[in-house]
Amino acid sequence: MMQVWIVIVGLFLLLFFGSLMIVWEKGQEQKPPRFPVK
Repeated sequence: MMQVWIVIVGLFLLLFFGSLMIVWEKGQEQKPPRFPVK
């Protein structure tokens, strides 16, 4: 069972970070970031 949970968590993280990066890139294109990027 642990292996199944690891796969589910891995896929969830990939989808989450993937969508997060897409939204972040779109936000940068529309307007400059309000917070400084290191």
